[in-house]
Amino acid sequence: MSLYNFLPAFRAYLPGEHKRILKINEELKDFILERVKEHQKVLDPNNPQDYIDYYLSKMQQEKDNAQTEFDLENVKMTGVDLFSAGTENKQ
Repeated sequence: MSLYNFLPAFRAYLPGEHKRILKINEELKDFILERVKEHQKVLDPNNPQDYIDYYLSKMQQEKDNAQTEFDLENVKMTGVDLFSAGTENKQ
């Protein structure tokens, strides 16, 4: 996948299952972002229930910090990392 990420302009021309994998990856990102938005609607910063709630609380605390790393893109990608980490060892 590194080559595909490094040369995105060539993705359409390269053979392989990468298109299906990239599509599944995008669907996973969308799924996670939907869950994050659901959490945002009912977030109680004084009573976080899980990782997403803690992250959103920190995002709220850092909202005035222009250099914060706590944003929706990072929580989405962290969710993808956590989700895929549990599947890497499965065959």
